[in-house]
Amino acid sequence: MSRAQLQDSWKTNVPIDQARQKLGLLFQQHSMTIVQADDDTVEVTQGSQFITRFLGGWFVDPRDFPKNARVHLAPNENGVIVQASIEETLGFGYLDSHFKSRYETYFQFWMNMLKRELPPVQ
Repeated sequence: MSRAQLQDSWKTNVPIDQARQKLGLLFQQHSMTIVQADDDTVEVTQGSQFITRFLGGWFVDPRDFPKNARVHLAPNENGVIVQASIEETLGFGYLDSHFKSRYETYFQFWMNMLKRELPPVQ
């Protein structure tokens, strides 16, 4: 069965320095650990494979599911291009449809949070 992931990109009018600051606060507020960062790209992890496997994907809060996210900010005329992706990192094993659905629901929630902080330009 396919793994859970979500990708999106959009343009925002938030200045690049402010966008970086907002990302840092967002990751901190949601207990996401920065594993790699440079001027343009931030990669974060969240969750615990141990807790998810020990208690089971049906009983653990999706925030605690193991996942990896990446946000790339590219300065553009009058704004910033945001490229964001998030994917599960459960590794081996079967990802049944209910478990995958819980991941996908959380991923959509996460992407919506990101868009609230860095709103798309119409």
